[in-house]
Order: sequence, then structure tokens, then C-alpha cells
Amino acid sequence: MSAVHCSKEDTFFEHLCIPSHKPPILKLVKCEIIPEVSEYKLVDTLHGRSFEGEILTGINLIVLLTLNEEMTYISDTVAQTIHAIHYTFLKTIILNVPELPDPATIKQLIQTGHFTLTPSITSTHTHIKSPTYFDQNVLLSLDFHAH
Repeated sequence: MSAVHCSKEDTFFEHLCIPSHKPPILKLVKCEIIPEVSEYKLVDTLHGRSFEGEILTGINLIVLLTLNEEMTYISDTVAQTIHAIHYTFLKTIILNVPELPDPATIKQLIQTGHFTLTPSITSTHTHIKSPTYFDQNVLLSLDFHAH
């Protein structure tokens, strides 16, 4: 059997506040988000076509991701010191698993762990709204390979 691959991109938007024990933000230095697969679940769904036109194969993989973020910034103080803030988010992505001639085969591959899930951050855009909060838009990608 040949390898099976699918991927999904999703975007999410966060309103984030600088914690009260940290000085206000002047300028963003660096923002790093590391996604990790926390858990997954295989579910049977409907066959057909979605409203968006996607062919639904009847097999979905629901993946829970933990996103660990570290943001480094220059404070809006006289000394302009550098500070770091850590955030943790949870994000769920639903993958429509590709069809194979035998649907039981793809289920067996998933149930026996013969697959990899690779999450990655494709892009991040951060906009400082005030010295104490900012908006962040993140594009997340999740790749699935069964072998």
C-alpha cells in the first residue's frame, strides 16, 4: 500500500493581555509558537460533500493541539528592558482522512499508530493595540502521513 497524505490549514485570532506584573509593551522583539499534538481521536462521519465542496470520506481525525507561545518584547519604560511572556492555548483541528479502496485499512493504520501528525505555524501577525494588550492572528498547518 502506498503512503496516504492529507493536510489542513486553520487560522485563529487571539486578544492577549500583558500580565499585570509585567511592564507595558513598546515593541515586539520575537514571537515563537511551538505546536504539539496533545491527543487525537478517530471518528466515523458522513460520506458526501460539505457546504464548501470538500469530499467527505466518512473518516475524521480530531486532533487536539497545545500551542506554547513565548513572546519577547521591549517594555514601554524609561529603561526599555526586555521581557518575555509565556502563553498556552489549545486548538482543535478536524482532518478529513483520504479514502482508500478499503476504509478499514486506513482505520487500522491510525489505530496501530502507523502515522505521523506534524503541526507547524505557517505565519503569525501581531498587532500592538495598546501598551497592555495586543491582537494576534496565527495560521496553523497540520500534516498527516499514514504508512
